[in-house]
Amino acid sequence: MKSNLFTRPFVRPPFVRASLTTAFALLVFAAIVFINAKSVVAQPAPIDLGLATSFSVLAGSSLTNSNPTNLYGDLGSPSQNVTPSFVGGTNYLSGPILNDALNDLKLAITDANSRTANVNSASAVDLGGLILTPGVYTFDGAISVTGTLTLDAQSDPSAMFIFRTKLTLNTTANSIIQMINGGNPCQVFFVPVGASTLGANSSFIGSILSHSAPITVGDNSNIVGRALSGAAVSLARNTIGSCTLAPTAATVSISGRVTSSAGRGIRNVRVSLTNSSGQVRTAKTTTFGYYQFNDVQAGETYFLSATGKHYTFSQTVQVLNINEETNQIDFIATLKKD
Repeated sequence: MKSNLFTRPFVRPPFVRASLTTAFALLVFAAIVFINAKSVVAQPAPIDLGLATSFSVLAGSSLTNSNPTNLYGDLGSPSQNVTPSFVGGTNYLSGPILNDALNDLKLAITDANSRTANVNSASAVDLGGLILTPGVYTFDGAISVTGTLTLDAQSDPSAMFIFRTKLTLNTTANSIIQMINGGNPCQVFFVPVGASTLGANSSFIGSILSHSAPITVGDNSNIVGRALSGAAVSLARNTIGSCTLAPTAATVSISGRVTSSAGRGIRNVRVSLTNSSGQVRTAKTTTFGYYQFNDVQAGETYFLSATGKHYTFSQTVQVLNINEETNQIDFIATLKKD
């Protein structure tokens, strides 16, 4: 085992449900990496996805989808029950581009698995509540994310995070993976041997690279990154960004409205705009439910969310890849029952 890379705010005992043996191993693991939490890891060469780079979703066997699903980038699968909506991108059902992209995915997985681990554990792990610095994290057991996982890029735009597991990757409902202090979501990779399942209403950063196991993206979940599998992919009312945009000097505005299901505007709802580095801006809706953010950097990916004391929302978080003025990004609110 090498390096620092693993820090956890003191929020809750993380291993209380594990066996004593597993708990002890994980506590030792956490303690060792916590001691050296501020050391810097030299960034390795990026993982080259080849022709798979332009794909937000790639499924070697079949794609199952429930609309509305929005993809920012290409889609590739030989079998599709319902085609998602595209905001730029091409749908490949067959042909050399699809075949080459699937082959390049295999090469990228081989590359990711060849990288020397900075943290290596024989146990399963719940990454929820942790603050991680760049590096290669390898686990013999399953990886799960409960709550919020924070990736600290340490102001390095080339910072890379690789998470490998010999078993499954699972996130719980409403979980969040966020990046702080610069960095690029396109430099985050999850490489499970087993199936990947993202819980409903979760916000995920990074590219899932799966050789022959399925990926299931939960209802209303969003990915800033990619879902790439040589097997099947299942989608359900998702937004998935392909990491193809680059920041520009231009600024734009983002606006929309929060309404009831009957179309009545709702005031004083808090709307938050979070960039991929974790920086947050907030606005409150007007008397008629309108909100607006000005001077938004174009060419970036943003999380847009709405919260209200007395309301729930049909889509808690929306992921936006912004390169022009964007309006009519609306939320529908439902009054909470007492």
